[in-house]
Amino acid sequence: MNRVLDKLFNKLPSLIRRNVIPLVRACYQAKAKRAMRQNKWCNICGWRGNQFDVSYSEVMRRDEIGVCPNCKSEPRQRALFKYLQQEFLSDYLYKIKDGNFLCLEIGPDRSNPVEKALVGIVYMSVDFDASHAMIQMDLTDLTFKDSTFDLVVCSHVLEHIGDDARGISQIRRVLKQDGVALIQVPIGYYDDPLGKYTVEFGERRVCEHYRSYGWDFADRLSGIGFKVDIVRFTDDRLGIKEEAIFKCRPSA
Repeated sequence: MNRVLDKLFNKLPSLIRRNVIPLVRACYQAKAKRAMRQNKWCNICGWRGNQFDVSYSEVMRRDEIGVCPNCKSEPRQRALFKYLQQEFLSDYLYKIKDGNFLCLEIGPDRSNPVEKALVGIVYMSVDFDASHAMIQMDLTDLTFKDSTFDLVVCSHVLEHIGDDARGISQIRRVLKQDGVALIQVPIGYYDDPLGKYTVEFGERRVCEHYRSYGWDFADRLSGIGFKVDIVRFTDDRLGIKEEAIFKCRPSA
């Protein structure tokens, strides 16, 4: 870039060269520095910067970097948004265009990745806390009819439920036979970085969790009537170290 500028401005009067070249170079260098600093990105709200915010994790008992300064999304929500936009949307766009694609989100997040990623869906959200969703409802006692929804999203909810098997069975019940459930749970917490096996606490612990899930969570889902694929994400730019989505389809 500097050689091109030198050749171009050598043809101009010396007074212009002395003033213009340093200015152009300074602007170019400042732009390059800004680009280097803005190496983090939130795909949900579009924020760019040099680092996500730090928050204290009560479960991990340490500070963790990952919260978007703008929309407050966490890595798991950005992973969900990425999957919905890049993979799920292409597979189900033909249904969404019809305007009858019904989606249920259980325990919606404030950054709202589902509605933002899947524009045009018929969206409904439920939560035990009425202030967090459109309808107050307990996951273990959903009042919807069988086979109602094309998509059910449940992110970091089941660890807060004593009878998670009943919650999973309710998701299975309200999901259409050709529908998909996207379920996320925290894996490998509580001093168990590999997360081989799920550990039941018998009571609520830190962050009101009843259990620490392991990768055998897929077996729990299969045992309640799901065919399960595990979609894993790692993306440094999005602040995603390792996140997983359990993609569940009703088994025959």
